[in-house]
Amino acid sequence: MRRVVGGLVMLVGCGPAVALEEESNSGSTGQAQTTGSPSTSPGVTSDTTSGPTTAGVTTTPPVTTSPVTTTPPVTTSPVTSGPLDTGIGESSGGSESSSGGDACGPIEMFEASIWVNNGVAPGTYSWSCTITGVDYKTVTTEVGLSCEGLTQSLAIRTPELPDVPTTGDVILDVIVPGDAFSVDAVVKLTSTSGALLLASAHTGVFPGDEGVPADFFAPLSTNLLPNPCQGEPRQGGGFIFCEAELRETIRFGLDGVSVDVLDKNREALPQGLEAAVEIAERQPPEQECAYPDRWYQWVVYRPLGG
Repeated sequence: MRRVVGGLVMLVGCGPAVALEEESNSGSTGQAQTTGSPSTSPGVTSDTTSGPTTAGVTTTPPVTTSPVTTTPPVTTSPVTSGPLDTGIGESSGGSESSSGGDACGPIEMFEASIWVNNGVAPGTYSWSCTITGVDYKTVTTEVGLSCEGLTQSLAIRTPELPDVPTTGDVILDVIVPGDAFSVDAVVKLTSTSGALLLASAHTGVFPGDEGVPADFFAPLSTNLLPNPCQGEPRQGGGFIFCEAELRETIRFGLDGVSVDVLDKNREALPQGLEAAVEIAERQPPEQECAYPDRWYQWVVYRPLGG
């Protein structure tokens, strides 16, 4: 399991962590490992057995058995996700795989997060900005902004490429909770007319908690549904894991339409938007772990070409 504390990435014995890094083509979420290789047993040939020979009787010819080839089973390593599975470095793709589910429901593995300049100081910000360009890289989409004399940028990761205007005036609202420099933040980008372009959470707090107003994402509304469900226990693999997280469901509302999105799922919203919830997890109350009691990592965006 991974955690960002004070802008640092900590490995807490719950799984691998990925450090924030520059754009590259290396994978960020791990790839399946294949073990074993075919082995071939040599053929066994019996020698000719001869004995006394009489007329009309021939000796038994040699008997040869064909080589036997055995192929061991192929195993793959599971792909896991945690609060810090997404970093600033590049990986092989946004939406990576869809893998069945557990008692709660289906699980889809993808990345969904937005960073402002790879992290900003704690506080509440609202800037009038002009979009200076959009750069679609292998995975991360970078949006350049000029905000009241400041140069800002957004690093966006979504299951599909986001459709972001390449020019125009916008409003950028950001809250960085806590008291330390961090990438943890809630982010909203709207047009000057108030139309929602992007909304994102990458933090352990939820709108309505101290420091983040309940209507921060307006015109989008966000609410947690009660009674989170129990996820499947994680498998060991050499590490000691805490018990399974409680998977939460977020209810998004827009234009009078409500859509419920379970942890590790995504659903369509009005105005051609999509809500992609990479993580919405809570630890059981009785459980004491070295990582946050809850974590929310999601993006509402408009898929390119959607």
